[in-house]
Amino acid sequence: MVLPPPAGATAIVVPGYFACAGVLAFAAVMSTLGAVVRRSRLHLCFALVCACSTGACLAIARYYSAPSLAAAEAPMRDFAFWAVLLLYSVFAFVAAYTRVPRQRPGFVVLLALAAITLYENAHTPFGIWLTAVERSSAIVLPWGERLFHAQALPSLWNVGLRLLALAIVGWGVWRLLGRKGAGDRRAGLLLSAYLVVLFAASVQGALIDFGVVRTFHWIGLALVGFAMLMGADLILILREQDVAMREQAFRDPLTGLANRGALLERLCLHCDAARAGFGAVAHVNLDHFKVLNEALSHEVGDRVLREVASRIACACGEAAIPGRIGGDEFAALLAAPAATRQEAEQAIRRLADDILRALAAPFVLGEQDLHVAASAGIASFECARAQPAESFAHAALALREAKKSGRHQVRAFAPGLQSDAETRFRTVEGLRRAIASDALQLHYQPQVDAAGRVAGMEALVRWLDGPHGLVSPATFIPLAEETGLIHALGEWTLRRGCAQLAAWRREGIDTGGTLSINVSPWQLARPGFVERLAHILRESGVDPPALTIEITESAALYDLQETIARLHAIRASGVRIALDDFGTGYSSLSLVRDLPLDAIKIDQSFVRGIDAGANRHLVKAVVEIAAELRLDVVAEGIENERERSALLELGCPKLQGFLVCRPLPAPELTAWLAAHELKIPVA
Repeated sequence: MVLPPPAGATAIVVPGYFACAGVLAFAAVMSTLGAVVRRSRLHLCFALVCACSTGACLAIARYYSAPSLAAAEAPMRDFAFWAVLLLYSVFAFVAAYTRVPRQRPGFVVLLALAAITLYENAHTPFGIWLTAVERSSAIVLPWGERLFHAQALPSLWNVGLRLLALAIVGWGVWRLLGRKGAGDRRAGLLLSAYLVVLFAASVQGALIDFGVVRTFHWIGLALVGFAMLMGADLILILREQDVAMREQAFRDPLTGLANRGALLERLCLHCDAARAGFGAVAHVNLDHFKVLNEALSHEVGDRVLREVASRIACACGEAAIPGRIGGDEFAALLAAPAATRQEAEQAIRRLADDILRALAAPFVLGEQDLHVAASAGIASFECARAQPAESFAHAALALREAKKSGRHQVRAFAPGLQSDAETRFRTVEGLRRAIASDALQLHYQPQVDAAGRVAGMEALVRWLDGPHGLVSPATFIPLAEETGLIHALGEWTLRRGCAQLAAWRREGIDTGGTLSINVSPWQLARPGFVERLAHILRESGVDPPALTIEITESAALYDLQETIARLHAIRASGVRIALDDFGTGYSSLSLVRDLPLDAIKIDQSFVRGIDAGANRHLVKAVVEIAAELRLDVVAEGIENERERSALLELGCPKLQGFLVCRPLPAPELTAWLAAHELKIPVA
């Protein structure tokens, strides 16, 4: 039995241990939340250390408050339990803190030792800390506080655990030296401070257990000190991670320039700080960078991009903030607002010109001299009304205009570009809906021979867009190619055209020859096009020789050998092939010779000027070459008798145009075919 404390005694140690337990419990909860939110193993290990320390402090407080030896048995066993888990969690924390590789073997060994020790602790009177506990006494502290004290010798388990703790301390020192060698000075100092405190507390506890000194254990203070030190360090780590994450989120990793998010944020701050001024932004894009990247490898491309970033940064100086938006696209934002819009526009134009001049100089990479040109779009904005994303979008529209105008130049945003972009968007979305809802139409234009007999026809897609009326193919076909809708549009045209041709054949209507359907270069280049075409023919039941696909010369520009191989595969299936718009692109005799063609279509621009000497000679040459190569020739766009007569005189065998018949929907063309008689005099 321990006597109660004398009158006037002050209780410090026991309340202090309860206070330490509270601090450690709070640290455990906060670290657990941090581990969940940030998915941090380091925070989880620290939470385990704090939780085990909390249990140890509570057990010691209960032990010191025990009124008898019997009442002290449970706290002694609990203290041993938490001490074992504390050693394990400290090892885990040090491993996570110092980033130890291949940690699993050490964890497995310690876990096995902990399991054996905890089993023994649960089945031994008074736990594994002391042996042969028979009596107790009181420790009277200078301020009068009495603490329970069991008189016994430390067990072998106690000695073993202290040796294990010493091993963990030694291992931690070794890890500390490794961290210090890597230059992490703060981590080294904090870990060394913790190890010194832990070692001192362990030595002081051993002296108490062996009866050398009679005082209370300092381990509680050591653990709280550890929690405070490591908690402060974790806060610093979190701040550094936040800074690093922000740096990563707002910095382009390849060039080191600000990224799009950083520029948008800076523009917002820019506008908030100067509501009365005007700002400006430039959008710069390299010309034909994809060709360089694919030809010389992406590694060379990255080196070029880094050099481009350096030159843009030098051109900007302190007048603008450079950034990389993505890929080969860069931007620059005026660092300070101008008093008027005109001043802002002049400043950004000068900057854009400087950037283009800087990029025009050769790039020296090893023994290679590379020339990389660029185009730029600029836009100004009033700070009080600016929308950051809109300002960059305006510069992008101006850049697009610069690209369309021949590249390597600067274009400024104008309101008309915005309306054009909105029109383009409405057109693309409308076309997307029209394809999905089968709202398009195919019109058919006959082709006739010299005697006026129907010799075939061409399918032409038409789009009647409700309130907007008939949309010209010259408007929506390029947009379909640019946005990728050309694949869906082209397949719809093939399916609908083949279905109509099969219907005419079932009804016994003679169309006079083959049905021609245009195929975009993008369709032809897409993998699987040959197989899809064959599937459509089988599905519709159309005999392949009844179909002619018309391709343009641009279909062969990207990969001539691949194009030739695909056209041979199509021709082998029986489908005929015609070269459309001949003479308007990169026409050459070698192209006509190499491609597996059945027909050539002379573009209407030559038909319009058939009276001109040059056009007349060119048409005549085409007709004669086609005859030598046994190719059909179709002249398109014939609108008057003069053009028809001239073409027949030159020997052109087939004619197509408004003079013969306008493109008609299938029902009207059916009626036209039924009622058709020779209306064009035979030459």
